[in-house]
Amino acid sequence: MLSESIVIGFMGASVVGAGLVLAVYALIIPMSDRIFKELTNEIKVNLIEFDKLKSKITPDSKKEMKRLNKLRSNMENLKKLPTYLGIGVLITFYLYCASTFVDSLWLINSNLPYSNSFVGNIFITATVAFFIVGTLAIVMVLVPMHNEFEAITKKQKRDSSKNPIPSQK
Repeated sequence: MLSESIVIGFMGASVVGAGLVLAVYALIIPMSDRIFKELTNEIKVNLIEFDKLKSKITPDSKKEMKRLNKLRSNMENLKKLPTYLGIGVLITFYLYCASTFVDSLWLINSNLPYSNSFVGNIFITATVAFFIVGTLAIVMVLVPMHNEFEAITKKQKRDSSKNPIPSQK
C-alpha cells in the first residue's frame, strides 16, 4: 500500500515533468528555423548525391539501385516533421497529466481497484517517454548548433588570416 506522502511526491514530480516537457518544446520552437535549415541542407546534399548516382545506373547495377532507394527514403523522412516532436511530446505531456489525475484520484479515495499500481506505472512510463523525447530533441538542437559553431570557427580563422592581430610590445 502506498502512503499519502509518496503519492503527493509522484503528483509533484508529474507536474514538474509536464512543465519540463513544455520547456523542451519551448527550447525547440525558437530554434526551429535553424533546425529546418539543417534539414534543407541535408536534403540538398542527398539530391546532389541522388543526381550523381542516377546517371550511373544501368539495368545491372543493383548496388546503385539500393543506394538510390536508400537516398530516396532518407529524403522522404527529412521532409516530415519528426514524430517525436509532435506526437511524442504530446503523449509525454498527457502521460504526466494522467499521472497527476490518477494521483489526485488516489488521494481522494485510496481504495479504488488498481489505483496503487497505476500511480507508479503511469509516472514511470511518462518519465521514460520524456527521457526518449528529450534526448532526441537535444540531439536535434545540437546538430545545427554544432554546424553554426563550425561555420563561425572557419570564419574566424579566415578573418584572422586576412587581418592578423598585431603583437603588443
